[in-house]
Amino acid sequence: MKLDQAIEVMPALTKFLQQRELAKLDRANALSQLQKQLHQGMTAVEMQFELECDRARVQRIAAWNDQVTKLEDLRRRQLEIFHQAQQQRKIMDNLRDRQLAAYRLVQARREQQQMDDRFLITHAGQFSHS
Repeated sequence: MKLDQAIEVMPALTKFLQQRELAKLDRANALSQLQKQLHQGMTAVEMQFELECDRARVQRIAAWNDQVTKLEDLRRRQLEIFHQAQQQRKIMDNLRDRQLAAYRLVQARREQQQMDDRFLITHAGQFSHS
């Protein structure tokens, strides 16, 4: 998954959520108008037309729902990938810290050994003359 895809998910998701809400409002307004027209009286052809329009609105809302679901799934997967990467980074940081500590310990032992060797070399004559 590319970084630019990850960045684009949230604005697209927000846009689709807004579009879905607008479609729901449009349907609610149309149904309200249909109620008024039913009380005033309408022909069968008008009623059939309004029902077809409502089916189209329902299909649009379903399409927006599908898009929102897909984007939410994509966002969820991106978060999982992000959390896995974060966990891997922490593991690598921990490993690096332990390796550095082990390296420093080995270095400190070498330095101590060198100092001990120098001490023994410089004082070897004193120990043999005592």
